[in-house]
Amino acid sequence: MLHRALLVLLFCATTSAYVIQPKNASSKPINDRQKRQIRHKYGYNYLWNRDEPIKYAFGSGIEVKMPYIKEALDYYQERTCLNFEHDPQNYWWLLNYTEAAVCYSNVGRIDYQNTPFSVTTMNIQGCIGEFGIFNVLHELMHMIGAYHTMRDSRRKEYLTYTDNVNVTAQEPNYGEDKSIRGLGLPFNKGSIMTYPLDKSHFIPMEQFPNYGDVVPAFSDIRIINTIYKCPDLCDPEDLFRCSTNLGLPDSRNCSTCLCPESFEGPTCTDRLRSTYDNPPCGDTLYATEQPQVLNVNIGPSQSYIKWRNGGKNIFLPNICYWHIKAPLGKMVSLKVECQFNLDSPGQQEGHQYYCTQHYLEMRLRNFDLVGHRFCIDKDIREALTLYSDNNLAVIIAQSGNADLPPLSVTYEAVG
Repeated sequence: MLHRALLVLLFCATTSAYVIQPKNASSKPINDRQKRQIRHKYGYNYLWNRDEPIKYAFGSGIEVKMPYIKEALDYYQERTCLNFEHDPQNYWWLLNYTEAAVCYSNVGRIDYQNTPFSVTTMNIQGCIGEFGIFNVLHELMHMIGAYHTMRDSRRKEYLTYTDNVNVTAQEPNYGEDKSIRGLGLPFNKGSIMTYPLDKSHFIPMEQFPNYGDVVPAFSDIRIINTIYKCPDLCDPEDLFRCSTNLGLPDSRNCSTCLCPESFEGPTCTDRLRSTYDNPPCGDTLYATEQPQVLNVNIGPSQSYIKWRNGGKNIFLPNICYWHIKAPLGKMVSLKVECQFNLDSPGQQEGHQYYCTQHYLEMRLRNFDLVGHRFCIDKDIREALTLYSDNNLAVIIAQSGNADLPPLSVTYEAVG
């Protein structure tokens, strides 16, 4: 199971735009309709033809990870209108192996002799080893057509580079590109296409940063669906029905919705069921003008999956969801209290790591974005009272291979 496996991120993915000649490119003629479709551009890159499967092959040395990569491809295929097909004889996309400690990919596809083509190159241990799910999903996003979030011209409003980043030397990764369209979607620092928010890369420009995760944010899935116009495969009524809380119609079954985390159901309004049941957690609560307290206490996860090569365990977290609703016309105010016992300089530097292990998260406005996370004592110490944009606030609590310390959230209806 891919969703939210708790993994340490060892390598940062690198985008490459180098043109590599395919060894076995298809000579299949492309008709006029296909030419119009595959030449649709997003930024500088070409998109794939959504009406045909993206055929791929594995280069020498990477075959051992075939099931692992196929599982990652399934993650995207199940959530978009794109299809992937393993075809070693007639492929358009090649996954190569490298001994260098890097991972890189074309963005979208290039045209080689009137044939769409793309190359992704990965180091097995760094990109698709024990700790590599982030990197695999990141590089696949590139191959599908997504740029780094930090190249978006809006980044200056949210991020500032640290001294460790040489923007000029790493222009393909960090350089601002004004041609990247915003698609009308908000900037998301929690995107899987953003490098970790730490002293090695970025400093968030707000007190409560959004932290990236080891799986794509729902906004990443929204980007793919948007640039490939997947919702167009459904009726307008389906788009409207699923749009509550920023959901999307599932283009593979338009009667169902793709919903942001913490939501499910035919209209993306039902609270997602929690994965922890000892004791059962999660609820729909109703805020009044009198302060109330939500106590959160989740034990460590006991579930795990075996790493493909047999030696390591990957823990799957316990996750609990709460919806807090105020009367219409009111907002929800929230204040967190907790002691993580994570306050040393080293632990503060490892903020990003702890935020992938355990956290309390509040989503107050755009529910498809990663929200404000509390992971170490500094988060609590600097916390202010937070307010939802409307009458709904979402709380997500997660514990991994260690328990989430007891927290209390005081909430009330205001405004």
